[in-house]
Amino acid sequence: MMLSPLTISVPREADLPSATISSAFSRERFMCWSKPCREPLITFPPFSLIRTTLPRLVSRTLIAISADIVSNRTGRDWASQAGFIKLMYSTLNRELKRQVVSKTDSRELIAEIERSAGIHLEVPRSAQVEILEPDEESKFVIIDGRFTFVSGGDGSGYLPFVGSSEAVGLFPSVTIDEGALKYIIKGADVMRPGISKYDDWGEPGRLVVVREDKKGRAAAVGRTAVKSSEMAELKKGNCIKNLHHAGDKFWDAYKKI
Repeated sequence: MMLSPLTISVPREADLPSATISSAFSRERFMCWSKPCREPLITFPPFSLIRTTLPRLVSRTLIAISADIVSNRTGRDWASQAGFIKLMYSTLNRELKRQVVSKTDSRELIAEIERSAGIHLEVPRSAQVEILEPDEESKFVIIDGRFTFVSGGDGSGYLPFVGSSEAVGLFPSVTIDEGALKYIIKGADVMRPGISKYDDWGEPGRLVVVREDKKGRAAAVGRTAVKSSEMAELKKGNCIKNLHHAGDKFWDAYKKI
């Protein structure tokens, strides 16, 4: 049997760990794609046409395996003798990227964060800036070893990390009741009925920190949709767009640092 460059031949009796098993009930060639860091799906016969695709092709790194399946057996005898092809997958752990920024670039990055977040950072001109990237979707910027900001490249700019008490302390606060908290930490926006008190933030579009009312801990960071002067008259409606909250991708990514 002629094998294509991407073809592997696996004996029926081979016991390969961590494998996805596909039955060889097809005479056609098929190709299976497996996204790293996620369990591949198990495919079942019959295979239609010449390609079986497992899961979506959304990863930069894909593992491709194809196999030529040839059998002259037919009927029940073929079914009883048909072997199995095991498609291996691997788990790829991305290494943490760490960069200490030069003094000149540090001042430029600090200025960019100040413009994006609408704040002023009281740090010396010699303040060191460090950039940490635990994955492709998260970037943490630590300024002077005290202030931690996050950026996900989604157009929301730099946000104070909710786990950084010094960073969130730079922003106006909105306090929510316990009933609203369970929705906020799931990504819901902040509605007027759930707000118990608030600071004067001024115009719409300002970043604010959402805090729970018992201990005043930061639960989320959002962008205001209304003026603070209008809050007293509002009885309902969306007041703050939830951009970052405890338990989200940034929260989980920080655990890798």
